Amino acid sequence: MSERAKALAFALVLLAGPTVEATLILTKKDNLDLNWYFHNTSIQYTGMDMSVGYYYDYNSDGLFDYLLVLKDPKAHNWRIFTLNTMPTGGAKTYSADKTAGRDIAAQPGVFVPDVLHHPIAPSMEYPDLVVVGTNQPANQSYYTKFIFWRLNKADKSFPTETTWAIDVVSTDTPYVYWPNVSFNSDDYPDFFLCNSQPNENRQFVITCYDGRNGRPIWSRTLDSDPADPGTGIDFPFGAPRCLPTLTIDHLGGAAVQGVSGDFDNNGKPELFLYYTFGRGDFTSSILTANITLLDSSGKFLSPYSSTWTRVYEMASAWIEPAASTNSDYNKDGYVDLMLVNMMVTTTPPPAVFEGYDLKGRRSLFKSVASDFGVTLPQDLDGFLVLDEWTYLPFRPADVNGDSWHDLIVYRSQGFASLGTPLRVGIFNAYAGGGAQKARKMWLTQFSNYNRAYGNVNDFNSDNLSDYLLVGDPDAPDSPTVGEVTWRLANTAVSAKGITLGKQFEYSAPYSFSWNATHDRFTAYSIMFYPMLDVDGDGQRDTCGQMACGFDDGKNSTWDLGYGYVFVYDNTPGPTPPPLTADLQIRVQGEDWIPTPGLFYAVDLTGNVLVDNNRDGYFNDVVVDAPKAVFSMSFAYRVMPDLPGQVANPNPPNGSPTRLDVILRWSPADDAVSYDVYFGTSLAAVQNATITSPEFQGNQMGVSFDPPTLQVGAIYYWRVDSRNARGMTKGSVWSFPVSLAAIENWKHYR
Repeated sequence: MSERAKALAFALVLLAGPTVEATLILTKKDNLDLNWYFHNTSIQYTGMDMSVGYYYDYNSDGLFDYLLVLKDPKAHNWRIFTLNTMPTGGAKTYSADKTAGRDIAAQPGVFVPDVLHHPIAPSMEYPDLVVVGTNQPANQSYYTKFIFWRLNKADKSFPTETTWAIDVVSTDTPYVYWPNVSFNSDDYPDFFLCNSQPNENRQFVITCYDGRNGRPIWSRTLDSDPADPGTGIDFPFGAPRCLPTLTIDHLGGAAVQGVSGDFDNNGKPELFLYYTFGRGDFTSSILTANITLLDSSGKFLSPYSSTWTRVYEMASAWIEPAASTNSDYNKDGYVDLMLVNMMVTTTPPPAVFEGYDLKGRRSLFKSVASDFGVTLPQDLDGFLVLDEWTYLPFRPADVNGDSWHDLIVYRSQGFASLGTPLRVGIFNAYAGGGAQKARKMWLTQFSNYNRAYGNVNDFNSDNLSDYLLVGDPDAPDSPTVGEVTWRLANTAVSAKGITLGKQFEYSAPYSFSWNATHDRFTAYSIMFYPMLDVDGDGQRDTCGQMACGFDDGKNSTWDLGYGYVFVYDNTPGPTPPPLTADLQIRVQGEDWIPTPGLFYAVDLTGNVLVDNNRDGYFNDVVVDAPKAVFSMSFAYRVMPDLPGQVANPNPPNGSPTRLDVILRWSPADDAVSYDVYFGTSLAAVQNATITSPEFQGNQMGVSFDPPTLQVGAIYYWRVDSRNARGMTKGSVWSFPVSLAAIENWKHYR
């Protein structure tokens, strides 16, 4: 029976009513189990947040449970509870799995919950739970206080341990930022409050508060940039704002590299502030970005002062550059800044990306527009710039062997008709400050794929993370029953260019009556990420998530949504890879709201570092959609040792033989199959690989009928043993075809 025929499908109607239906279908593959799924059937609570990383064993069954938050978007009420993740092989209902719970009812004018924080310090075994709300009155948008509730995570009823309030001015757009860093040396994470828009005095106030009780630790007032005209400008995309976007503390794998974000070497991280504003209107504009650094006591860090450092100013720009701390590009021991322009429409165009030395306050490198080979200015729009990484261990990679970190530069979505085709490449970063800094190694355009995902997996085992390319499907031809098909391509990157490896398709069935003239269809690949070896077959695996939606055009909501999660092996060769897991989520008539601007009816995220079936391996998949959570586990197969070497050749090595000889050997320990090599050159057979003409194929049997032989010739043969772990090379044996052996055989006959 085929694997598809053996598929186990779960089709469960979870909500009552003729038009209210949610169906989960799991296509079962070998060594895959559906541990459990949870579906929110509550009518009141229509939104769900899932904190996959929040682990605590509430029911003492030895398995970490999941924290879920259900929200009522109209009444602003919350319900917090944990989902018992004990694998039972079926559905988990709302009431049965509320092993701990807490209802937080909105009280307009007193407390309206808004956001959840999970502060955690290195010394804390589990994160805390802090609900932040406001005193927003009913039917109003303003508020005057932030109110904090710290809940006791170790108590099943989530009682409130402490609460505090902080006065704010809502027109200043106050912002709560809670990094997992202590600024008062008590090892408990502290938080910041700042007005992200200038206040009535045209100032920003940044205050650091004790995370345990909300008491102020220090406060700093920063004047606006003198060139900032204030908030009363007609520039909707460049409104003035200041955000403490990052604490620079061993980010981007820096803890492994020994890179510091402690610029004053006092043992505490610094606070990075990013301030942007725009001047102009829809016809012309100037966009400006500034940075500064505060130390752990709120003081300006030398060489920074109370004035902002201008790092960007560009005319006719509408979106400020994205800022992040990525790596220590110049190898001075301190983390640097990466600025990336997402929209470039000017002539001459600005740099797509720029590396900036935060400690020394100077530019390290800028990209060159000519490296992109553009014909239209917008062809510089939408690029992402990330570090290229080695695969194991994960660290910034040196692709071209010059001993400096390199970058992947790619447009994640391509629109060739708009002059922004899909492009992926490898660029130098600092490159020692020489002529090659920020210059491209290569940049390749693809017309038959429209999405790219960087740092997905090491597809060719050279320890460099590679791209994965995806072609999303167009609207299907069949109006009722058919398949939507995504096209995928694993790649391999090097200093010389990109190579397309395995190219294959993922097809998924659908059933929907629609009319292509007025109905809508959309499809989207959501994410792809590496998974190491989840099924124990020796192959590094990759997880992909896609979604599509159908709409009959009668209203503004999508009528039918499909979500797909699949895991595949990174097998070599052009044939489609075997699917380790294949999950289909079908949603209809439940008003699952699509993500704004993307228009798909099922939004999926995932986390794979779990062990839901308690087999001792963190190789399971947990997927959460807006109203459901699914757990898949793999029955991990312990990898065998490398197979033993083939022995006992027949004919014996060097023995003369006849023309019709059949070559035989003894089975090797733990071998599953054998690669056979045969030829007339000792060196050729000794050095042959599966791409050599001496390769005769892979087989499971322990005998081989060689091709036509010639009297007087000497032949060489080699048998390599294989299993899921790998290959063990065999010895080279030989035999001459002897006339005497032939005559002896005739005499025997």
